[in-house]
Amino acid sequence: MINNVKSAVCDPKPIITLGVPARNEAQNLPRLVSSLLHNQQIVQDRYHLQTLICINGSTDKSEEVACSLGGDPRYQDLNISVLSSDAGKMAAQQEICRQRQGEWVVFADADTELDQNCLNGLLIDAEQHPEAQVVYADTIPQWSGKLSLFDWMLSVHYQQPDVLTHRHYFQGRSFLIKCPDVFLSTMRKGEGLEKAYPRFLNLQAGPQIDDVYLSRLIFDKYGAGSMLKSPSARLNYVPPRSMADYYRGMKRLLIEIHRLDILYPEHAHLQRDYFQRRTILKRWAGLTASTQLRHMGYKSFDHVVRGIVKMQIAKGYLFPNSETELWPETRTTKSFEQEDKEV
Repeated sequence: MINNVKSAVCDPKPIITLGVPARNEAQNLPRLVSSLLHNQQIVQDRYHLQTLICINGSTDKSEEVACSLGGDPRYQDLNISVLSSDAGKMAAQQEICRQRQGEWVVFADADTELDQNCLNGLLIDAEQHPEAQVVYADTIPQWSGKLSLFDWMLSVHYQQPDVLTHRHYFQGRSFLIKCPDVFLSTMRKGEGLEKAYPRFLNLQAGPQIDDVYLSRLIFDKYGAGSMLKSPSARLNYVPPRSMADYYRGMKRLLIEIHRLDILYPEHAHLQRDYFQRRTILKRWAGLTASTQLRHMGYKSFDHVVRGIVKMQIAKGYLFPNSETELWPETRTTKSFEQEDKEV
């Protein structure tokens, strides 16, 4: 049952819908919801909030935990409702958009923690930049325990973002979208393409990764200035802590880019012309020798992983009846307290 925020309030403050897709996130939902409450307390004088947690394909106690949070009086001002959808993050986002009461939707991944000013920062920047269709939060990686050699190498990617060319796409861990109906009106399901392409691509499932799909769509429709990173909105998340998880993330990213090139051929050039980030040699030359070494190690590792995934895609064409998981689940990014580490 959806809490009707409109009928529950009498003042004219606008409603903002907070959307949380959740799949096997029982351990993370309490942390996220607690951070949402801190954010609500900062914006409560200007907005009412509707929070929709959509359970999609969970096999753990995510739904039980979400319902418990929704019934907890501490979180009553979040107006939490629990939905369900088919498996997949974008299936959950579509259901959230169908049930939303707010004109704008702010999505947050269940395995993140919002800084207390994150929502306020997104809303202020959205108000001050009418040309921005998406405003997204800055992502702050969190490492617990002792850093491994892999952590040390990967961290340079987050610590030196200016060494790469400007980002024209947005990060999907938490973002405000002013045009949420694009989730419902522009989805292509690959009808008629099944026989022309390998089975493992599963084109009939449509787009699978929200920020990759929407970045292309919004850039094409609204232009380069339509996606804005908020300088005052930040969230915490856990980056991949193992080479295996880095590979899993890269696999789903590159397969999704390939799928979208087929489903939306008119957008295929955007990846090459605008979204591909390259090293700026002048800035790289200004780094210390040790940082240059870390950056070279990271870029070399990234290049090898991308090559392996591309070979797997080619293998899928050679053996078109083979199957592969489009959304391999990462194991080390789901907990802020790391215990067992994978290589």
